[in-house]
Amino acid sequence: MEYPYKVTQKKDALFDLLTAGNIDTEDFKRQSQRLQEEQRHCQERLAQQQQTLTTAWKISADRVLELAKNVESLWKSASKDKKIEIIKIISSNQRLNGLTVEYDFRKPFGTIGEIAKKEEWSARLDLNQRPLAPQASALPS
Repeated sequence: MEYPYKVTQKKDALFDLLTAGNIDTEDFKRQSQRLQEEQRHCQERLAQQQQTLTTAWKISADRVLELAKNVESLWKSASKDKKIEIIKIISSNQRLNGLTVEYDFRKPFGTIGEIAKKEEWSARLDLNQRPLAPQASALPS
């Protein structure tokens, strides 16, 4: 498959041939039409590939979040082999330090773990601050 920029280069070269008098108008129109079709085909393929990547990313993100949400209950009910599988999924760089197994969390799991530890989600003030609702005891009777 040609890349769109390659098709554009071919169209430019074709125009140069026409202006230099190396091809006639009919050849130019025919070749230009062929390149238009090739360019349309490239754009369709790119759009399909983008859709496939977007879908794959969404499925992966959903699976990661689902695992992160349920890892504790999965861990408690898992067999020894399943626990090893969970460790391999969520961690990397496993090493033995004496009798202790140490590891690093893989990217999304480490970040999710850090967020879960925080009491406050953001150190900044909310951008859409609203006054507290009036309390009934503070209103005049």
